[in-house]
Amino acid sequence: MPRRKAPLSVSPQQREQLEQWLAAPGTPQGVVVRCRIVLAASAGNTDLKIAADLHVSRPTVLLWRERFSQQGLECVWKIAPGGRVPLHLVMDNYGSHKHPNVQAWLQRHPRFFCHFVPTSCSWLNLIERWFGELTSKRVRRGSFFSVAELQQAIQEFLAAWNEAPRPFVWTATVESITAKLSHCRQTLEQIQPGCTLPRTRKKKKT
Repeated sequence: MPRRKAPLSVSPQQREQLEQWLAAPGTPQGVVVRCRIVLAASAGNTDLKIAADLHVSRPTVLLWRERFSQQGLECVWKIAPGGRVPLHLVMDNYGSHKHPNVQAWLQRHPRFFCHFVPTSCSWLNLIERWFGELTSKRVRRGSFFSVAELQQAIQEFLAAWNEAPRPFVWTATVESITAKLSHCRQTLEQIQPGCTLPRTRKKKKT
């Protein structure tokens, strides 16, 4: 039977912060896993149990137990020296990422940080437009010799932008969009008659 370690020391303030990060929808998946490891260790669970419950390796549990005891909350968002660069994935908020198999895979690979756009809206288009502003007005105009320099440039652009923020406003009307779609269908029908008609599914033979 594995020897039970003493519960990881977590102050009430630290626990409150960890729980806030867990509840926040924008917290990266890797940080979520670390928060859960720390909280589970503070409850007195064994490393093997934590690893099994969170679908991570025991060395991962040992790593974050030791780091938190030495560095506190600050380490939860840090990248380990010599560790792999984290990948931030901006994805459509569909249902595939909610599948248990996908959730388990993400927990085993904390390198991947998932960010999801709001559902049932055209929010992504406006975000792409804003990133276009950032790219054309700051990123392409500079030369950066390190990630830190790029991050600083982005932060400076954000600060300048927020001094006089300008919201993006839709200018196209429903009528203009409908007219463009109609013109597109007419053009496609001239090229391949019948291509814009709804497709019917073939019945399976029984």
